[in-house]
Amino acid sequence: MSTIPTPIIPGDGFPIATISTPSMFATLRVRRLGPLIELATELSLFSGRANRWLAEPLAREVLDDEEDAVSVAVDLERAAIRRMAELGGGDPVDDGPDFQDALIAHLMHEDRDEYPAAAE
Repeated sequence: MSTIPTPIIPGDGFPIATISTPSMFATLRVRRLGPLIELATELSLFSGRANRWLAEPLAREVLDDEEDAVSVAVDLERAAIRRMAELGGGDPVDDGPDFQDALIAHLMHEDRDEYPAAAE
């Protein structure tokens, strides 16, 4: 597995999954960079003082293997849950697929789009 450090820009990539607590949520975004897979997570929390949602970039990984990307998605989800707990966000609520399942579904959908005859 190889990773490439890149600057984190909130909002990059296609959002495929979120985990949330009653007061904040973390998003997993995915983007293809040629043969590479970029995974990025960001935390969104409402600021009553600013009266708007604020985004905190959490992590970004660029990988060259789909299996490695699925493993990293699990790590990114755990890190997001830890960060929400550090900020006193409470326990995550069950609001959809976890990062791993969402990434697997996304990659399978990409394969069907790229090779439609294989999906039949």
